[in-house]
Amino acid sequence: MQIRHHKSPKTHQHPGLRAHGVAPVAFFLLTMCVHSGLCFNKNLDAGTPQEPSEKIDFTTEVLPVLTKAGCNSGACHGAAAGRGEFRLSLFGSNPAADHFAIARHLNSRRVNLASPEKSLVILKPSGEVDHAGGIRFAASSPEAMQLRQWIRDGAEFGSDRKAVTLRSEPQSVVVDSGRVTSIRYFAVLSDGTEVDVSDRVAVSNPDSDSLHVQLPDFTSGHHHSPESAGVQVTAKRAGRHLLTARFPGAIVATEILVPWPESSSAFAVDATSDATSDIDRLQQKRLALMHLSPSPPVDDVQFIHRASLLVTGRRPVWNEVDLFLKNQLADKRSRLIDELIQSEDFVDYWSWQLGRQWRIEQAQTPEAAVAWHYWIRKCLQDDIGLFQMTATMVAANGSPVDNPPAAFSTISRDARLQAEYFSEAFLGVRLRCANCHDHPLDRWTQEDYHGLAAIFARVTRDPVVTDRPSGININPATGQPAIPRLLSGASLKATANGRQQLVTWIHDDGSHLIASHVVNFVWRQLMGRGLVEPSDDLRSTNPSVHPEVFEYLVSRFIQSEGRLRPLIREICLSEAFQRGPAIPGSSIDLQLGSAREPVRLAPEILLDQLIQSTESPGIKLDSARRTVHPESKADDFTAFKIQSGCSAGCLSERPQETLSLALELINGRIVNQRVASDSQIVKKLQELRGDPESLILHMYHWTLSRQPLKSEMDFWNQQLKSIELPSDERLAELLTDAVWTLVTSDEFQCAP
Repeated sequence: MQIRHHKSPKTHQHPGLRAHGVAPVAFFLLTMCVHSGLCFNKNLDAGTPQEPSEKIDFTTEVLPVLTKAGCNSGACHGAAAGRGEFRLSLFGSNPAADHFAIARHLNSRRVNLASPEKSLVILKPSGEVDHAGGIRFAASSPEAMQLRQWIRDGAEFGSDRKAVTLRSEPQSVVVDSGRVTSIRYFAVLSDGTEVDVSDRVAVSNPDSDSLHVQLPDFTSGHHHSPESAGVQVTAKRAGRHLLTARFPGAIVATEILVPWPESSSAFAVDATSDATSDIDRLQQKRLALMHLSPSPPVDDVQFIHRASLLVTGRRPVWNEVDLFLKNQLADKRSRLIDELIQSEDFVDYWSWQLGRQWRIEQAQTPEAAVAWHYWIRKCLQDDIGLFQMTATMVAANGSPVDNPPAAFSTISRDARLQAEYFSEAFLGVRLRCANCHDHPLDRWTQEDYHGLAAIFARVTRDPVVTDRPSGININPATGQPAIPRLLSGASLKATANGRQQLVTWIHDDGSHLIASHVVNFVWRQLMGRGLVEPSDDLRSTNPSVHPEVFEYLVSRFIQSEGRLRPLIREICLSEAFQRGPAIPGSSIDLQLGSAREPVRLAPEILLDQLIQSTESPGIKLDSARRTVHPESKADDFTAFKIQSGCSAGCLSERPQETLSLALELINGRIVNQRVASDSQIVKKLQELRGDPESLILHMYHWTLSRQPLKSEMDFWNQQLKSIELPSDERLAELLTDAVWTLVTSDEFQCAP
């Protein structure tokens, strides 16, 4: 963008003249002098061209300067309260308000029409005057020149056009490490025109060790060839990287793919190999593009453990593993998945998973939470789709105990919190940012947020859920009641039943949002990480690592009317789900899924494994004893969950081995009581003391549900031989230590 210079003389009156201490007549003469070029001008920007040009537009040319400099970021004047009595809209989302704050507020003290170079809006960010935010650009920089020229032209607002969308060209690019690629950015304005704004965007590079970004010259971008006019990006490290570019009113993310060296792969990558599923064919294209070799599948023992733990939330007992190993059918893995998804354990586990996601623990009463859980469970038993379940909850009236889906409307105490809850738990959208301002990273506006909240404002929540004829939600941006509005942008009539309109939206435009969230949620539970991370932050600037896989599964989920079983089955039968750990010496990228890593179990599931292994060794845990059961009597559950550091707010995080949980496992009451010398498992193992080999086999069968390795068998045999018989106390002590070692191992705490 070229610096704009003044046109022919044009007088104007400025409302802030008293702030400059200039009498009206003197100000008139001074203004004439400035515009005619008789004074001051030769002292400003000496040596710059003086040819006339069009006046600078505030929204599309001045605001980008402030955005690039970070002046309107949340850490500076874009904060809700502003900084130093100077408040700007976040990232220039409200140009009219920003123009008033800069050019009109406090009698226009921030601009000086008589001496533009003395304007505070230039002096402070350039460091000429003390500025808490530090130096944002030099006084001689193109940015300062642009601002001076705008002030010299009268600091006018200009046209009403603003950016509607921003796109990058290309949207995704593959570049070898060490090479440079050029990205250009185009803003589509509200008047329909498209403008190259490559020299005006603010680019965010989260990892300077991976990418080096060189912005085009602010004053000369239009004088270069298309190849050099854009943002120059140098790839420094292999992997998938995102660049976010912002222009006032719009934002876009560009994907930079930097392949690994081909020679680093353990074996050749073939994009056309015989993948067994559509998921694998689509995923394999990207892996091949990145020169990543998929790891081979896990063996049968690891597969049955992985499938059982991640599909039903329980570890298989040894008899089940043994039968699976002896099965010689070619399709035994698909048969196992079919058996698992039709089991009661599946219903228990996934009704608990949905309950966690939908925060049923926050229902009005424990009785309401239990009733809601049983309703979810019945829906899964009957194979009801999640679109229908969501619509039923949104529209439900009555007592949450008598009509469980009505508990949905009681989770939050007011309409705004209900709007945030609905968007996060059911859509995977962090809408709450749009409460105070337009979402800085997504398309959602304050009108979207408060319009959705206005729908929930017409709901009575206590003690029963009902619709009421009136109810408002005030939009703080306007100070007026928000118009009820769907997230599609459609406003509702005052007489419309908002929740019924929301139900229609769920089955129509909203189905893609709901499906996207469910697909990502399920993929994350089965694969250990989502196609989008964080899993509750779905937005255009946080694209999927495998866009084609993601959209394929979303379309399939919509076609199945939101049924959970077909989605889980298709993912579990893919090579991606069955993939093993990284091959030594090969390039890996866990984000892209070329290999798998163990998935740490949720505290509820881990406690189930402890109960099954130590209290009922070798026996499948009864459903009523499971912590995922709505009326579970499992003791120590609450304490164990607290020690794990998990809460209702941690659903978007993968289970972690927190320090408190590690200490609990090492020396806590919950584990130690279950492996004590008088515990059930130690007593049963002592009965096998006459047959050391059988004792060791059963110890592994009951805890890890597998055969011990030869090295493990040799080690424990040696330990048993070291005991001077007969010594029941010494044997009990050894067995206690042995069982403790196994149940506190990573293998016990994770799905392979």
